[in-house]
Amino acid sequence: MDRAWLAAWVRGRIAELEEELEALRGILEVLEGGGDPGRPRPGERVEEVRVGRRRIARVFKGEDYVRLAPLEPLALPPEARAYLEEVVSEIRAEQARDPSRAPEARLELREDPGGGLLEARIEGLGGVLELVKAKTALKHAAEAAWQYTRAARRAGGAGGA
Repeated sequence: MDRAWLAAWVRGRIAELEEELEALRGILEVLEGGGDPGRPRPGERVEEVRVGRRRIARVFKGEDYVRLAPLEPLALPPEARAYLEEVVSEIRAEQARDPSRAPEARLELREDPGGGLLEARIEGLGGVLELVKAKTALKHAAEAAWQYTRAARRAGGAGGA
């Protein structure tokens, strides 16, 4: 077999696979809500997070996760981040007490390049109690982020999105 032909075939096959991978990523993005964290995905229940009468975020509950998507730019303060990590640690500790399952709870934070929160997600949840704890923690973190961002803007923009 000719080496040049084989190298050309391998290059062509790599290009085909890269195109297929890009198409699959696009399909996945559509299936997961089009990449917009503020849009509900199939099967999610939606609740609004409010401070007074102002809507600041939405919480989406799935089968084994809860996610938060701000409706306006919010910066997550270090204390709120630590609080979310502590809640997830507590849920993992409770999961570890059940010998039939491994601890799965995890926190994922997506932020824009400027440090603004795009999405906070707690995954690997089982049962109503874990979902409620995660949802409550995310709502509290959103309220803290809103207060923090508002204070940072009043102080001249330091530390805010």
